[in-house]
Amino acid sequence: MSDSQFTVAAALFEVGTTAMILLCVIAGYMRHKAVVVLGALTPAILVLAYLAYPQLTEPAPGNMASASWVMGFGAYVAILIGGIVLSFIPRPAHLPSRYLLGFALAPVLFGLLQIV
Repeated sequence: MSDSQFTVAAALFEVGTTAMILLCVIAGYMRHKAVVVLGALTPAILVLAYLAYPQLTEPAPGNMASASWVMGFGAYVAILIGGIVLSFIPRPAHLPSRYLLGFALAPVLFGLLQIV
């Protein structure tokens, strides 16, 4: 796989899973669990959006922003898995509280990634 193919695959995975989680939250089928995962991924999504903005507005060959998709892929997947594990905690039952649970524990999940 070439670098550009890996970059496109990583970007599609990260954007696709985010869209799928948002659809689950909106549709309501798995809203109780998906909102925790969305909360855990929110910091990663914000960082990727911040890094992708210059790439989309002023594309230039050799722009380092394109590397953010590949370099952040491992952290994104680790936080995604951590958010999925957190979603099985039954409490709190209130949706905004569950979102904040995932959002508050995202730095902890990233810190655990640094230990490994």
